Amino acid sequence: MKKIISLSLMLLIALSINAKINTNVWDLSLGNSNKQQVTDVIKKKGFEPLALSETVVGIEPKSGLDYGGMHWSAMTFGFYNNTLYEIKFFKYDEKNYSEVLYILETLKEKLEEKYEDYYLFSDEESLVFDDGTSTLCLTLFNRKQIGLVYLNNALDKLKKQAEDAEL
Repeated sequence: MKKIISLSLMLLIALSINAKINTNVWDLSLGNSNKQQVTDVIKKKGFEPLALSETVVGIEPKSGLDYGGMHWSAMTFGFYNNTLYEIKFFKYDEKNYSEVLYILETLKEKLEEKYEDYYLFSDEESLVFDDGTSTLCLTLFNRKQIGLVYLNNALDKLKKQAEDAEL
């Protein structure tokens, strides 16, 4: 019995170390939550949802928002067939490039530590992880804006196929 319990504990520890990419933000789940659920949660959090397009809802609170130990300027939720497929966090309007790079490097280190098993690509301005189900991308835009993107791979693929079919 002790061996079974010990083995079970070791297995649980191993599984927690190799955590899959997070697909839940604010109790919203990529690939499961719909637009109404997202809008309701945004309001419950005390933010005003902004309809940026038919398929994107965002928030840009004056005081920003906190997530993952960072303070973000804005956030968007992307939908395909009314299902949440993408969540983006944005941090911008930093005073200088060296401060932006410091924030980017800090985030890179945190993500590399947590998701090292799913590393896909990196360069000076981006870092990408993929666990087969979800993709996580950290990117620097225009030397002033950092983006953190969580993406459901299956829905993103369907969205791209539908867009390509339009051509």
